[in-house]
Amino acid sequence: MLLALPSLAGVVDNNQTQCCSSIAPTLPPATYYGATMFRDDDDRSRWELYVAEPNDPPATADSLLTEIDELEAEVGPTGEALVSPLRDLAAAYNSRNRSRDATAALRRGIHIARVNDGLYTPKQIELVEQLIATHLKERDYASADAQQRYWYRLKSRDLDYTSPELREATLHYADWVRSIYLADVETERFPRLVELHDLYEDAMESVETTHGEYSTELLPYLQEKVEFAYLMTVYPGEKEQAEDSSMAKESLIRFWRISDPAYNFRHGLQAAEKKVEILRRSNAPHGDIAAAELAVADWYQWNRRYARAVQKYKEIWALMDEIDEDNEWRNNFLFQPLELPSDIVFNPGPVPPDTPNQAEIRLRFDVTRHGEAKNIEIMTPKSPETEVAITRAYHYLRNVRFRPRVSSGKVVRAEHIERTYQIRY
Repeated sequence: MLLALPSLAGVVDNNQTQCCSSIAPTLPPATYYGATMFRDDDDRSRWELYVAEPNDPPATADSLLTEIDELEAEVGPTGEALVSPLRDLAAAYNSRNRSRDATAALRRGIHIARVNDGLYTPKQIELVEQLIATHLKERDYASADAQQRYWYRLKSRDLDYTSPELREATLHYADWVRSIYLADVETERFPRLVELHDLYEDAMESVETTHGEYSTELLPYLQEKVEFAYLMTVYPGEKEQAEDSSMAKESLIRFWRISDPAYNFRHGLQAAEKKVEILRRSNAPHGDIAAAELAVADWYQWNRRYARAVQKYKEIWALMDEIDEDNEWRNNFLFQPLELPSDIVFNPGPVPPDTPNQAEIRLRFDVTRHGEAKNIEIMTPKSPETEVAITRAYHYLRNVRFRPRVSSGKVVRAEHIERTYQIRY
């Protein structure tokens, strides 16, 4: 069952600084950059999960009801001709914020389509997408989730992972699963991670069988595996014990294996390095190869393998030295510190109810060679309204892991960085 529970912010706001006790040193968890805090000028914060736009109603609900009554008298209560006007009726209801009536109309349309054309008829897809959008509008995440699973079954029917249609559907569904996981609206969270893991593994196995282990068709799934590995590094645990069922036990046993830190680090690294190898074998542009190498360096940095990270950043600078004469690529990717992960890993998409407050806080700070924020200064005036947000911003920023600044082939300290962050708490 999906619940409306407190969000991510409480997981990372533990008042820990960079480290810790000299007697029993522990490393603080990384801030969920993109969820608990993000920059206004960062394109990653603008990512949104695709949700179908509501259809425009061609007529009023009353006129459409009259049309449906006349059609029903002619073709019967399950006549295929009813599907289209029921879709339009749902649009009319949605335009008047009558979500319950819209849901009923869409469900009836889906049922009629299934009666006439079979369980997995493509005619349902638009109706299901409109139903998902209606549930999300009402913040009914449990119903939206059930329909999203059904949508993926519809889209993946009779396709294999080498088809562009299924690749697009798989990546969209993975985004949905990740969003539900990050929204922190379920008591049992680990099954979502197992589902993501299996989704990527199945897709990659199918592609490798058809196209070989170095096919460029693997690239989007390898990227998803790297992002999945980032998710695993900050897994906070369950709110309650898993239900005592064989399914839950099987899922939990498999989760224990993939959640092992050594396993996760190794598999994240392997996915990032394989992207590099595929791009090299396919003679991809140097900029694409360097970006893939940068993902490897960032993975080392995120996991505090600083020596390896620094070496990789230097190698990337050298790789681009001969072809990036005007420094455009290096200025874009290496010259300024970047909050990690570099992708939309922790952007939760639709923000669930009861999560979080939001405030805008401006900060000045340095970023060390190890990618840590130091000498943090609060630029936003302190007031009763901003005090809590300022405290949160300070602690979040201390736990952000940055890609460090690289200049003239060297990893250096970046000083007096000023950035404005949106803080969710």
